[in-house]
Amino acid sequence: NTAGIHTRVYARAFIFAEANHLDQRVVFVNLDACMAGQLVTSHVISKLAKTYGRLYTEQNVAISGIHTHSTPGGFLEYVLYD
Repeated sequence: NTAGIHTRVYARAFIFAEANHLDQRVVFVNLDACMAGQLVTSHVISKLAKTYGRLYTEQNVAISGIHTHSTPGGFLEYVLYD
């Protein structure tokens, strides 16, 4: 019998901006996952747009996985990968 969480899965987001140009930002998100597809990034940007407008776009948001095979999958929305 097992119970609980053996190892937690995290996502870490880093926002880089200059003090003089806060409207010019770069976001890097590192996932504890094998990879992150373009559709995942698009969905995240759509959710960000509801709160922040056009501050975060495809031009300044990057989402990457650490490439592990020990976390849940099936979220890339591509048949061949999932």
